[in-house]
Formats: sequence, C-alpha cells, structure tokens
Amino acid sequence: MGEERKLIDVRFEIASYRGLIDPSLFQDILEQRVRLEDVIGSNDLLVRVNRKEERALEASAVRHLTELEPDIQRTSGKLKRSYMAASMEAWRTAKEAVRTSNGYIDQRMILDVNRALTGSFGFRSGTVHVTGSEVSRTSPLSIGKEFDYVFGAVNDKATPVSTIERGILYHFHVCRIHPFTDGNGRTARIVQNATLVNSGLPPATVTPEERVVYIDAIEKALIAFRDRREDLEDHTLTKAAGTKDKHVLRTEYGQDIYLGATDRERAFYNFLASKVNIDLRNALDNVKRHRR
Repeated sequence: MGEERKLIDVRFEIASYRGLIDPSLFQDILEQRVRLEDVIGSNDLLVRVNRKEERALEASAVRHLTELEPDIQRTSGKLKRSYMAASMEAWRTAKEAVRTSNGYIDQRMILDVNRALTGSFGFRSGTVHVTGSEVSRTSPLSIGKEFDYVFGAVNDKATPVSTIERGILYHFHVCRIHPFTDGNGRTARIVQNATLVNSGLPPATVTPEERVVYIDAIEKALIAFRDRREDLEDHTLTKAAGTKDKHVLRTEYGQDIYLGATDRERAFYNFLASKVNIDLRNALDNVKRHRR
C-alpha cells in the first residue's frame, strides 16, 4: 500500500477518533510514522540511519530515568553507576516482556521490571504518601485488584485504545496505584516506553528541564481521576451486581477510564504524546537528510 493510500486511511481513522489525545496531534503522529516508513522503505542506508537514531533515543530515555530523580542525582561514583546499570537491566527486561506479549503489560511484568530496577520482590505492604501530592495512593490490600481492573480494561480488545494511549495509560496508572516502596515513577516510564518502542514509536522522554511541568501535569491528572473515582466505582459496581462475568465488568470499567477522561487527564496524555511527535519529526528529518 502506497503512502497516499495509508494517509487516507489515517484520515478516516481520525474522523471517528474519540480518544485521550488531541485528534490533530494524534493525526500528526500517525501521518509522520507513515511518511517515515515510506522514506526508509528498503533502503539499507536509511534503515541503518534510523536504527542508530532509535538506539540513541532509547539510551536517552533510560539515562533520563535517573536524571528525573533528585535523590539519585545527589549520589555519585559507584552508587550512581549502579542505578544506571539497574535502569538498563530494567529496560531490557521490559522490552523483552512487551515483545513476547505482543505489546501488552500485566502484573507479573510490572513486578519483574521493578525487581530489575530496585531489587525488590513484590508489592509494598504498607501505606505510602508521595511528597508534594494531595492524592492518596492505593491501599496495599487493593493493589492487585486495581491492576486487575486496569490491565483487564486497557488490554481488552473491546476498549478502542491505540498503542500510544495504552503506553501512557500504563504510565499513569502505575503512578496512581504506586505499588512499590521505590522506583514507581521509573517503572511507569519504562513500561510506557517499552510499549511505544515495541510498536515502532519513539519513547516519550521527559528531560530534567521538564520535570516540574511533568510533575504538575501528572498531579493534576491524578486529582481529576480521583475526583471522578467515586462515581466510577459506583457505576462499575452497579453494573457488576448480580453477575460474575469479569469480562463485562472490566469492559465497563475500561470504557469509563478511556471515554470518561477529563481535560486535566487529557493534558497529561497530550504532554507525553507531544514528546513522541517531536522525536518522530526529528527522525523523519534525519532520514531525509541522508537520502539526499
């Protein structure tokens, strides 16, 4: 199928799009990916150029995992190098897990990634409060249940979630549930980026200079989700009453997660999607330069 035919298909898809990302931004991402694939084609040089760019973006994403963490940045020498080595191991673990599961994440994978990152085994057993956040995190007794609902919904084929949205949803809900004593943000960003990279998209890399914007965006999204959570739970439980069909329950919950997002939640998704869009544009410009 030629580039023009693929671009027409993208525009048809956007015409009915009702997702979490601004439609014009989502269209730009899809169209740039089509153009990038068309420019590269079967040209061995351009394939190598693009692969080099992909490796550089992945390395940058892993490096920024630790650079976003003030406590880690205050370390030095051997200890700091050990954090970086753990980040690389967690990244490899996540990439392999996503590859073998056809692009999806589950509880076991989340545990494996955090174990590679921090050396911890299992979810936290105590309550936790995130400094600077007004949002309470999930009770330790409810962590497994929350992941059952989230993964059951986000991974459900009946929920019309695109790959980029799925990756950011993993990111958001790992941060919201905060299942570990350490490494929650890094785990969330790793599983998001492994999902994106597995589908041929660049990672959504947040730089240290953007940390304040990133923290503000996710905090506002968490507050917005919390504020509508009571209605979400009541609605889901009402639908679940009298049935043991978990598929029905998860689908209903997933539709509320996906279709019920507020503007503040969408702002977080758009912030991260814009990172993907910028790197796609840069990759396209890069291969075009080498084609000349």
